[in-house]
Amino acid sequence: MDNKKQKRIENMKAKKLEADYHQACCYQYGIDGDVDYNKAFAFYRKCAMQGYAPAQNALGFMYLSGEGINRDDTLAFKWLKSAADQDYAPALLNISYLYIDGIGTDIDVQKGLNCIYAAAKKGCDDARFTLESRIAECMGIDAASIFGS
Repeated sequence: MDNKKQKRIENMKAKKLEADYHQACCYQYGIDGDVDYNKAFAFYRKCAMQGYAPAQNALGFMYLSGEGINRDDTLAFKWLKSAADQDYAPALLNISYLYIDGIGTDIDVQKGLNCIYAAAKKGCDDARFTLESRIAECMGIDAASIFGS
């Protein structure tokens, strides 16, 4: 198979993964229909198994929250780590809390802070705010007085 054809096939597969991920989001949040966690889970899992970081993050969060499925901290960590290992900023932020609080893994505050920092460097505003709040907390400053409540 020539290189051009291979790239077209890879592009089509990527678009299909993205479409399936968006379909899962629609099921999870009831966009254009009723909420259906079972279908959301199935679509997220399908995409996650193919290495799609946003779906791995969403699947990990479903396991963490127990939204539509039984809560499983170990599987939450597994899927969030898979997405974080791809430098997906939302997953880096999400897994930071698991490291800091020891959910699904051993407590490792340093790893957690490193993940927050990595997510902030990638432009994740929530991570930046979390990092600034943690720094203020360590310095004994009320973060709300700096950032507003």
